[in-house]
Amino acid sequence: MDIEGKKRIIRDYLRRNRMATYREIRKDTKLKIEKIYPKGMKEAYLDSDVPFPKALLKRTKDEMEKQVIDYIKRNHKATTVSIFRDLKINIPRVFGTIKNAYEAAGVEYIPRKSCTKKKKEIIEYVKRNPMASSEEIRVKFKVALFKMFNGMGELYELAGIDPIYLNKRGLKKKELVLRYIRNNPEATQWEINRECKTHIQDIFEGGIIEAYNIAGVKYPFHRRAKYGCSDKKILHRATEFERNVVEYFSNIGNVKYQLKTKSGYVDALVDVDGFKFVIEVKDYRTKPVGKRAVNQICRYMNDLDLNFGIIICNSKKKDYVEVCGKNIVILTIDELKNMGPEGFAPPIGGFSKIIGATRFPTSL
Repeated sequence: MDIEGKKRIIRDYLRRNRMATYREIRKDTKLKIEKIYPKGMKEAYLDSDVPFPKALLKRTKDEMEKQVIDYIKRNHKATTVSIFRDLKINIPRVFGTIKNAYEAAGVEYIPRKSCTKKKKEIIEYVKRNPMASSEEIRVKFKVALFKMFNGMGELYELAGIDPIYLNKRGLKKKELVLRYIRNNPEATQWEINRECKTHIQDIFEGGIIEAYNIAGVKYPFHRRAKYGCSDKKILHRATEFERNVVEYFSNIGNVKYQLKTKSGYVDALVDVDGFKFVIEVKDYRTKPVGKRAVNQICRYMNDLDLNFGIIICNSKKKDYVEVCGKNIVILTIDELKNMGPEGFAPPIGGFSKIIGATRFPTSL
């Protein structure tokens, strides 16, 4: 059968089945469209004088770009509204801004006077209010930023604002937390996270203690609950014990206090000159720390992907344990005090010498 005969079959089929797909045509006629019509389904529908189905009416991004460019070349005063009205093409989705569309068409874009005036007003407003959000600007000036600027980055550049303000959400959260702490000087980490809808350990590198220091408020160590004990004297003693440990390591490096992990809350995560390790405080008075405390700190180290930890306690049986590749040093509070902040170094190389080379393996 010649090509004309095959075309006749396709035309008759499409006239009877106006919504036919490529697969249906091939199945029912045993003919491949591309071998008969090089330009594909659209050519077949045109040859059959049948209206395009909805699937063939869809335009690719390249097709829409070409239509917009041709339209702008014919209409040098085209706007996003006129383009959408005549071509049914949304400029922001295809080009981002009308200015980009004009540049693609090689036509100089001359903004309307009213647009230029509003643009200057927005720039001046941002200069005075660098924390303003795009939504605030939209409501105040009744305009979307993408119509005048290529996002907030360009707006800040024109306003001469430090790019740090691009992270406005983080800055606003920090200010919200600091204001809450000043108004509630005994707030706990849980209360701050709940009321400010944030995670204080994520927005402050040093956790809640750093937040209190920046806010100019003394951290209320006495507010930390010691679950499992109802004796107020013991609670006070345990709180004071932990406060001394945290203050000691705060003088050495950066401390994140009560950091949440999958397994629970770490008493402290310490960073000394880039070396991070876990601190677990155990104020046991009637017994030395045992396997349970070691397993607990191991879980925290696994959660944080760290290989070194220190347990601070009152009495102990061992100075050092190694569990599944995790190095754990056990120090009493007296050993820690006698060491002094100036005598502490990251547990690489010099740490075993500081505490006593005979007590720890050289691998530390």
